[in-house]
Amino acid sequence: MLINNAVNRVFVPKVTTFAQIGYDSLCSSDCKNDLTLEWLIKHKYTKCHSSSCPQRDIREKNGKKFGGLEENVYLCSKLTVKDNTMARKNRVLSSIGIYHVMLRGINRQLIFDDDSDYRKFLMIMGDLLYPKNELGEPLPPCCAFYAYCLMPNHVHLLVHEKTERLPSVVKQVAQRYAKYYNSKYEHFGHVFQDRYKSEPVNTPAYFFTLLRYIHQNPVAGGLCKDVEAYEWSSWREFIGDPRRKSNLCSVPVVLKSFPLEDLREQVCTPLPKALRVLDYDLSRTVLCDAAVEEFLSSNYGLRHPTDLQNYAKARRDEILKAAKEYGGSIRQIARLTSLGFSIVNNA
Repeated sequence: MLINNAVNRVFVPKVTTFAQIGYDSLCSSDCKNDLTLEWLIKHKYTKCHSSSCPQRDIREKNGKKFGGLEENVYLCSKLTVKDNTMARKNRVLSSIGIYHVMLRGINRQLIFDDDSDYRKFLMIMGDLLYPKNELGEPLPPCCAFYAYCLMPNHVHLLVHEKTERLPSVVKQVAQRYAKYYNSKYEHFGHVFQDRYKSEPVNTPAYFFTLLRYIHQNPVAGGLCKDVEAYEWSSWREFIGDPRRKSNLCSVPVVLKSFPLEDLREQVCTPLPKALRVLDYDLSRTVLCDAAVEEFLSSNYGLRHPTDLQNYAKARRDEILKAAKEYGGSIRQIARLTSLGFSIVNNA
């Protein structure tokens, strides 16, 4: 609980409505008998016994308006006490149903450990384009994809709603991949961090800015030197790379408005570093295994990361903490050192 010493007032950080738990109202800062939520629960009621409190007889009944009180608002004398819980902001809707979406691994951890993980995610995307009912009969597509990029610890999608709204599309992708990931790696808990991030796309100019941004992500993250070298983005679909066996993006729709050669020139031209998209911070990039191994070798003399298993706990945890601060993910360090996930996480 947060204490305001200036008025000797106790604020309860998270309250829905006192009526829901059988209580009436809170007193003002003028009253000397302010009560904590623990006291309320213990004594089953709130009643101000101070004669100086002019509204001590006001009660809220059944969470409805009564005596000027509204649900989640508690008045007593001059003080208004509200629920301090921060409400989630409503998502901004697109006028044309197109959105830029980002899914990120929890604690920025890797969500793709090998090629089969990337392929599984792409397969799940494909199932949304070619859904089937229980009898195996084809259904209309849930959505359309105009661009995507699968990074080691996050995913960018440029999505157009069709028969399903965006929350349903993202939920299906995230839940199916999380189930696969947890089963494969014997992982428990969340795979993706918080809510997915999204922003509406309402103009052609911003649409093509996002095409550039999404495909340039691997270059900006230091994973490759040019856009065409990255395997797990939709750019290879745009250029007709024969190595890409399946096409998930509506490439012809995009190329009707922007010829390929013009688009290639734009996509291969770096965007300004000051450009902010979805408040994503590119300053923290994903390190490759070789970078983490070099860090452990040059700073701690480890010939191989698995040598860390022979260190005393205090020294081992010190090195693990340094590796995490350097930029290695928990799962990555656990895999390189062959130490348990919990050991690396708790270090």
